Amino acid sequence: MNDRTFARSKSQLNSYERCPKAFEWNYIKKVKLMSYFAAKGIACHEAIAAHFRRKAETGVDPSPVEALAVFHERVRGFFSPLSEAEGKSPVLFEGQSREKLEAEGVAQLTVYLRDLAPSIEPLMVEEAVEMTLPGGLRIKGRIDLVDTACRIRDAKFPTDGMKAAQLHYEADAPLYCAFYRA
Repeated sequence: MNDRTFARSKSQLNSYERCPKAFEWNYIKKVKLMSYFAAKGIACHEAIAAHFRRKAETGVDPSPVEALAVFHERVRGFFSPLSEAEGKSPVLFEGQSREKLEAEGVAQLTVYLRDLAPSIEPLMVEEAVEMTLPGGLRIKGRIDLVDTACRIRDAKFPTDGMKAAQLHYEADAPLYCAFYRA
């Protein structure tokens, strides 16, 4: 594999910085173990993305019921017999269960959709991006959300305590601006 042509996402780069061994297992050896928190995060993220897609289409905040249905469907998929047979179900430790994951996710999504989502006006949702940096390193990924003020927002974390005006990328501005313009 040529190091210069291997596509990397921002998530993969962050994963490598956090734990090179986990990066090796996930992205080189292709052995993916999903944690309780990753499963909840993925399901919440997909529910929030569905909510904002609908809002971008209609201009109106959809009922939280729609996003919660997306969340429940995704969690069901994680714990389906097929996912379990393929070893793709979340790894649960003591004190963790599907029921607890769903209860926490519903509570977090409910607060997010009630308190934060109405103040965000989406322009683009889950926009695929790809670019080559100087030196040949290719990066690809998705921008979660761009609002009507052209701010790139991270819509993944329903438990984030930040105010809506703060919930956008500033620290990653050069990379995300490059993606946005690409």
